[in-house]
Amino acid sequence: EEEAEELLNSQTATYAKALEGHTVDEAVKKLEAEPFVDVRCTLIAKDGTVLFDNYADPSTLGNHNDREEVKAARASGSVTLMRHSDTLESFTLYAAALSGHDMVIRL
Repeated sequence: EEEAEELLNSQTATYAKALEGHTVDEAVKKLEAEPFVDVRCTLIAKDGTVLFDNYADPSTLGNHNDREEVKAARASGSVTLMRHSDTLESFTLYAAALSGHDMVIRL
């Protein structure tokens, strides 16, 4: 579990840094071009709107500002935690980090 957590933290920090300095549209396009393997990626706008999700249509997803990992990333810059995902119907390890334009990237 510790190795998985470290890897997820590292990946999230890398993506957050890669999105710095990009507009929201550029960040979404950059993520759309990524070949994510066995990891879900969600990009959340400052207002909680899901801008990108590689597992689901963002327009079908509700506001994410109430998600524990999103709130914690906004407060501290980054976080890793495990919680139950209603969407995936299982306990899931999340890493989230604050990026440019107050967006949160979550893996």
